[in-house]
Amino acid sequence: MSNIVKGHKPSKETLEALKETEDILKGKVKAKGYKDIDKLKKDLLSNN
Repeated sequence: MSNIVKGHKPSKETLEALKETEDILKGKVKAKGYKDIDKLKKDLLSNN
């Protein structure tokens, strides 16, 4: 059984997000990563 939805066209926003993800993975866009959940929470809760 296939999980592919036939006839579905992703939205422009979804396509842009996928492109951004590919660019991050290829190193074209710098993105911050976390290995410490507390540091992630701190950054998410900060006003920066």
